[in-house]
Amino acid sequence: MALITAPNMELAQNMVDYAQVEFDLAELYTRKIRKELFLNKKTFSNLSIFNSYFTIHHQKMTSEMSQLLQESDFGSNKEVLERKHVEVQSELEKLSDFCFDCTPVKKKKNKKKRDS
Repeated sequence: MALITAPNMELAQNMVDYAQVEFDLAELYTRKIRKELFLNKKTFSNLSIFNSYFTIHHQKMTSEMSQLLQESDFGSNKEVLERKHVEVQSELEKLSDFCFDCTPVKKKKNKKKRDS
């Protein structure tokens, strides 16, 4: 359990808002990974391929979180934080089929009918 204290309620709320955006960013990258797993099931039968893909997305997420920390001044810059949160929410919506409890719609294979 982590405990962070703030000298006032405004700073405490900024920290909570920042943590929410970070949480949503983590969910976004989790969904991106789920999507790749779903779309490339046979490709990922070799675990090393998945590991490299995971590493790439983890690095992107870490970089994005670091940039957010600096640009938002740990949530104190509400405009930057809100703009990023809207962007992340939009991306999450696009990947809504890949939430933890969701089941993506399977692609139908185009089968050519044989003429008899």
